[in-house]
Amino acid sequence: HICGMWVAKPFAPAYILQKVWPSGIDHWTTKSLREEFSKNLALNMPIEAEIPKLRETVKRGLAEGQWDMKVGERLFIKTDGNSPLPDTIEFSERMVLYRRGILEPPKPKEVELSAQLMPSTEATKPVRVRWKAKGALTVCLYQDGTQIPQEFRPSDEYEGSISQTTVFKIVADYGNGEIEQRETRVTVTSGSTGSIYGTGGSGSSPGFRDQRGLFDVKPEQIELDGTPNSVFTALSDRCSDDKVQGIQSLELSVDQVMDYRRLGTALPLLGRFPLQIDQRVMIQTGDFARLEYQGSVRGFQSFFSTINTLLNAPNVQADLYLKIIVEFEVAVPPSGSEISMIRQALNRNPVERLSLSAKVSY
Repeated sequence: HICGMWVAKPFAPAYILQKVWPSGIDHWTTKSLREEFSKNLALNMPIEAEIPKLRETVKRGLAEGQWDMKVGERLFIKTDGNSPLPDTIEFSERMVLYRRGILEPPKPKEVELSAQLMPSTEATKPVRVRWKAKGALTVCLYQDGTQIPQEFRPSDEYEGSISQTTVFKIVADYGNGEIEQRETRVTVTSGSTGSIYGTGGSGSSPGFRDQRGLFDVKPEQIELDGTPNSVFTALSDRCSDDKVQGIQSLELSVDQVMDYRRLGTALPLLGRFPLQIDQRVMIQTGDFARLEYQGSVRGFQSFFSTINTLLNAPNVQADLYLKIIVEFEVAVPPSGSEISMIRQALNRNPVERLSLSAKVSY
């Protein structure tokens, strides 16, 4: 004891829950906890002397999973094998305690990365790197440890070239110190007709590592351009010729003003599918407007009419791009009803030129 007074251990979190935390209250600030604590506890010493113990009690409650905490946008929730704690506990309006079960643990960040070597008989091979880092604020791409000096979006792609086995890595920054990394290796080996390749890494497809000629390798991405009818007919033919078993996703994009409007009108007809939108628009009407959007259809529809209004202005100049992404929960057959429905929807008000990219499985 110190100066004739016993220094007690921190209060048990169960005591706070039973005696101090008001019933019917799901969450309250640490400031409110301190005020309620000082009112309800018959103290043998000034409240200031109890604060260090109360601070330890708050930490202990978090570590044991007795309650959770939210500080700004950051969550502190005990899960299996993980007991995150804030650096310090302050008694303020900023730190909010929640009863268990109110806050949901943040979902794991899903980052997909893949790289595909394109057919070539040259020593230097073209390569396409694609990724999806939904929710990221910034994304950096590295090639063999060297950052590529370009500005990339959360879901984007990069085309480059390699002459030897190369590792590509993306670093996705979600803010609040949350960073996720993924890397994939592109292997270049000598083959009888040139080179073959393999890709690997988290989120990428299994590589081709057997000794086959370069042009025997079946691509996981089929890309076509033309009218809606011509690209869907060509897709059907390619799937038949290459014995494609399923289509995992479709990307449909346009880059002309009239096609932008027409593709936008097809969205309500595709409502049964899980759609994502990727859009870039720059409009010059004397006033300059620039808008980039990646996300759900609902968010896109809120400003689609506004953009159309700007596009109707006299002497307008526009540089735009609109992509609709359809990701099937389970790969659909190339001749299935899903592909047929999408084709019919696009033919209701057909665009002049459509770019189609299909991710397929064999």
